[in-house]
Amino acid sequence: MTSFVTIGIIWMNHHHTVSLLGRTDRTMLFVNNLLLLTVAFLPFPTKLVADYLRRDGEQAATLAYAGTLVVMAALHQVWWRYARSNRRLIAESTPDSALRAVDRAYAPGVFMYGAVFVLAFFSPLAAVLLTFAIAAFYLPSAALFDR
Repeated sequence: MTSFVTIGIIWMNHHHTVSLLGRTDRTMLFVNNLLLLTVAFLPFPTKLVADYLRRDGEQAATLAYAGTLVVMAALHQVWWRYARSNRRLIAESTPDSALRAVDRAYAPGVFMYGAVFVLAFFSPLAAVLLTFAIAAFYLPSAALFDR
C-alpha cells in the first residue's frame, strides 16, 4: 500500500511540476527517464519487503526498498533543479511563488528517505512504517506548500 501511495504521489507531483515547464531538452528527458526507471523498479523492492519483513532477510529487503526511495528522491531533486536553474526550462508565465512552493516540497525528500535507509539498519519494520509517514506527509504537500 505504501508503494502504491508513493507512486501516486510521485505521479501527482510530477504532473504538477511538468505543468510549470515551458520547454524541455535532451538532458531533462534523460534525467526524467532515470527517474521513471526508479519508479518502475519500485515494485521489486516492495515485493522483497512483502516477502521478508519480520523474517530472515528483512534488513536486506528493507535496505533495497529504502535505497530505491533515496535514489528516486535524489533523481527527482536533480530533475527539478536542472529545470529550475536560472529558470532554464520554466514557462515564462510560471510565478516565482510556484517555484518556491515546489522547492519547499521537494527539499526534505532525500533527507527523509535517507533517514529511512539508516533506520532500516536498526529496525526494518520502523523503516517501512516511516515510509508510510513520509507518504502521508507528501500527500497534501501540494496544497500545504502552495500557501
